[in-house]
Amino acid sequence: MKKKIIPSFLFLMGIFCLLFSLIPICFYHIFNLGALLLLAVGLFFISIGIFWHPLWNWYRQTPKLWGKRLFSIGCGVCLAGILCLAGFFTVMAKAAYFTPPQEGDNTVIVLGCLIQGDSPSQMLAGRLDKAVTYLQAHPQTRCIVSGGQGENEDYTEAYVMAEYLVSHGISPDRILKEEASTDTEENLLFSAQLIQSEGLSEDVVIVTDDFHMFRAMERARQNGLTPTALPSQPPWALTPCYWLREVFGIVEMYLF
Repeated sequence: MKKKIIPSFLFLMGIFCLLFSLIPICFYHIFNLGALLLLAVGLFFISIGIFWHPLWNWYRQTPKLWGKRLFSIGCGVCLAGILCLAGFFTVMAKAAYFTPPQEGDNTVIVLGCLIQGDSPSQMLAGRLDKAVTYLQAHPQTRCIVSGGQGENEDYTEAYVMAEYLVSHGISPDRILKEEASTDTEENLLFSAQLIQSEGLSEDVVIVTDDFHMFRAMERARQNGLTPTALPSQPPWALTPCYWLREVFGIVEMYLF
């Protein structure tokens, strides 16, 4: 019975990874690095689960030292990768869920993402709904909506976000639009410049998806802001691929 535990576990992990890669690809047409990596990992784990016993028998019976070392190195690399991901996910979760907004004078910054025509995407609507709730509870707070116009977008993300907030009862006088940014770095750079020019509080409440919060907060600090987090959650089926993709975004932020 014990001999079946490891291959069964690997096979189930492979099915899990495969499922959460195919849902974004097939139903949301998302082909980001996270989804593609989950697909590769899923196929790898399924293959290992199926062929575990021949591989293990080969490892035990081979007289060649290089073969045993190669097998051990492969297992070590997999374990190190899992531990590394666990560390990244812990830091990302801490930023999103353990740095809540403090009472007082804050400026809300809502980070943009994909829009569809003149409407926010599902993920962007989730961010905006979080902002609406916070702004209604803090009627003196000003808000910056940050996002430029992508190649396949008819309007700037900031314009669509502002219209959404106004349609949900937020006064236009409380909303500032930052319409030039194209990525997270520019979101926070241009928002910080807008805060300075308008004399707003540098204590900011960042509204974005939970997986994105750590990188957004780091960019805010780099631009002299003091950030806290108001996270939204992506659709559950997209959570694994986006959390995995974000790891590469964090690495890129520190390297480049």
